Amino acid sequence: MTQSTNHDHNSRIIDDLLNLISPESQELTNMQMRLATKIYYAMKANGWNQSEFAKKMDKYDSEISKWLSGSHNFELSTLFAIEKILGIRLIDSEHKKDDFIPTLWVELRVPGSPSVESVKKLIDEAGGMQASSSVEFDNFL
Repeated sequence: MTQSTNHDHNSRIIDDLLNLISPESQELTNMQMRLATKIYYAMKANGWNQSEFAKKMDKYDSEISKWLSGSHNFELSTLFAIEKILGIRLIDSEHKKDDFIPTLWVELRVPGSPSVESVKKLIDEAGGMQASSSVEFDNFL
C-alpha cells in the first residue's frame, strides 16, 4: 500500500473515494470554505457571536451555522446582505484593467461625412450599443 502524495493518510479506500471528486467540485468546496472562513473572521472582528450575527441578519442561528459549515450554496443576494452587515467584500465583481472584456468591432459605412455624434446616435438607435469616440471616417485601418 502506498501513501498518497496529496493526502495525510494511508488508505487505498480513502484514496479511491478522493479520486472520485472532480477538480471542479473540489474547487467549489474550497471556495465555499473560504467564504465561510471570511464570514466567521469578519463576524468575530465585529465582536459578534453566531447568535448576534443571526439577529443582525434576521436569520435563525441554524442558518448561520450552515453558512459557517463551509458547505452552504449561497445566493448572490445573501452574499450581498452579508457584505453589507459585516462591512466586507466576499465577491469581487469590480472591473479591473487586466480583465478581458470581449469587444465586437463593426464596420459601419455611412454615406457622406457624418459627425461622430450622428454615428453614435445611429448606433444607439440600432440597439443601444456604445460607439467608440475614436470613429474613423473614409480611412479605415
